[in-house]
Amino acid sequence: MDTNELTLKERSRFKNLEKKISELQSGFDQDESNLLGQIMKEYETRHLTYAGMTPIGAIKVRLEELQLKPRNLSQELYGRPRVTEIFQGKRNLSLSMIRNLAEKLTIPVEVLIKEK
Repeated sequence: MDTNELTLKERSRFKNLEKKISELQSGFDQDESNLLGQIMKEYETRHLTYAGMTPIGAIKVRLEELQLKPRNLSQELYGRPRVTEIFQGKRNLSLSMIRNLAEKLTIPVEVLIKEK
């Protein structure tokens, strides 16, 4: 298995593990907590990349991870009709949409500006 491309199930397991670790972190001192945070960030950077994904693919993955639906993005994408057009590939993301999505979904901007 290529560790750079985890399945949705594996991504979900990672997020659950991350949540458990965050709960355990309350018993750590500040230095241990900082070190654990660095380790987790490094792991996420190495293993949970969006390499090879289209912007819409990355958005769909992130929505699933956050247990959201495309309609939850109507504010960031300026209305439900635009959400539909974007997910059907009829409309490209604008710069302001990319900024909004990157902030709400915590997807790197670089992933969202890729061409289809």
